Amino acid sequence: MRIFLIITLFFTALLADRDGGPYLGIGYGTAEYSNSDYYDSIAESSSKAMSLYAGAYINKHLSVEVGYAEFGSSDKGFSVEKSSSLSNLSFTAFTFSVLGHYAFFNDVLDTYVRLGAGEIREDELSLKGFSEEYGVGIGVRFNKWLSMKVAYDMYRFKYEEPVSAVKYGMSIDYMYAALEVQF
Repeated sequence: MRIFLIITLFFTALLADRDGGPYLGIGYGTAEYSNSDYYDSIAESSSKAMSLYAGAYINKHLSVEVGYAEFGSSDKGFSVEKSSSLSNLSFTAFTFSVLGHYAFFNDVLDTYVRLGAGEIREDELSLKGFSEEYGVGIGVRFNKWLSMKVAYDMYRFKYEEPVSAVKYGMSIDYMYAALEVQF
């Protein structure tokens, strides 16, 4: 699956519209975790988060993107309590997304919607699984190669309890600001 995503992104970058082209970005913000009552209580449901992404514009209104996001860390993650033991959970997500863009004011202001999928992992409990990604954002282009955006992404994933086979729908909502460099 990863090879397919890498090959798709590589050929998309080669065939990209010259008005668009490839781009790289880095973002930082706050993530909110919802566990669907899997844990008894959540002591701290928000955490700082960071994301890195690379993509390519296929044309003015469509781009593809590969992303990595880290929600919390092992010592400063989401504080949760289950069966009287306190834990800090941190998640990492690897995603592949398609973005639909609509620009205003001669391409200075760019709005977009995101639809993606990928894998999300939680290291402390050794959990990993399929994640859906949805998002919206708005960006301001300062010149031909630099822009800044504010975005809201939602990661939805399920965890199945191994013993009881009960499924819990979990989510991470990520609000962030990012700097993006276009080549």
